[in-house]
Amino acid sequence: MIGKTKIVGEIGVNHLGNEEKALKIIDEFKDFVDYFKVQIRTPEICVPKHMWDKTKMIDGERMSYIDYKKRNELKWDDIFKKAGIPREKWFASTWDLPALERYLWMNPKSKIVKFPASFSFKQEICDDFLSYIPKDWQIFMSLPIIENPQSFLIFERLRKIYFQHIIPYLTFMTYSSGKFDVETMKNFVKLKDDYGQVGYSSHSGILKDLIQAIMLGFDYLEVHIATSECKYSSDFRCSILPLQMAHLHLFFEENTYSYEEVDWEKIKSLIPERWK
Repeated sequence: MIGKTKIVGEIGVNHLGNEEKALKIIDEFKDFVDYFKVQIRTPEICVPKHMWDKTKMIDGERMSYIDYKKRNELKWDDIFKKAGIPREKWFASTWDLPALERYLWMNPKSKIVKFPASFSFKQEICDDFLSYIPKDWQIFMSLPIIENPQSFLIFERLRKIYFQHIIPYLTFMTYSSGKFDVETMKNFVKLKDDYGQVGYSSHSGILKDLIQAIMLGFDYLEVHIATSECKYSSDFRCSILPLQMAHLHLFFEENTYSYEEVDWEKIKSLIPERWK
């Protein structure tokens, strides 16, 4: 946690289906994040049939796309146990019902599950998932506001339907730095008065964006995490590395600036060029 902001480290596909890479990511970030998040899928369900035979190069090995997706499904309960991470400190986004069933079996103590952002707009899928999830679990439903101009209207409808079951975390998502200006982000943070909590999900891989979100008072921050061994992953370009995360924590240990007071030129002078 940095200040009042909880940090969720999303491993995504950065492990490239390799358990040793996954363990290294967890080990490098375990002192910096409050939760780890992984993705669990059933590739035969989630990958469109016409994509199965397309090929992909992974670590110098060419394989079909369906085999690549299968390779990404790891035994996360064993991996986190080996890494010494308590079950309540990791959770998953599950992309289909068999994946959800596997996750509930893998990690019954988590009591946290996340709907993939795209499910926020599909009530019939939400209904199916809710029928499987224990009533005492927390269910994250991110609202990716940049993907649908009707996001808030849809979210209001879903909140009324699922209010007893879902913790509706509105999530401000970015895919490139500067996608939204600061005033837009400030206004988004104010929504916590009506919705309880708001989150920031960064897909830019730029440290300044994370500093900005923490200073503006987002309740939780989702960030893709990786080590240098993950450079062939499609998630690598939007991820941050362990040293960057260490810099992020160090910055907030040494500074107590409000957003209005921060010296952005000083921040730039402290951040390596490739991270700006």
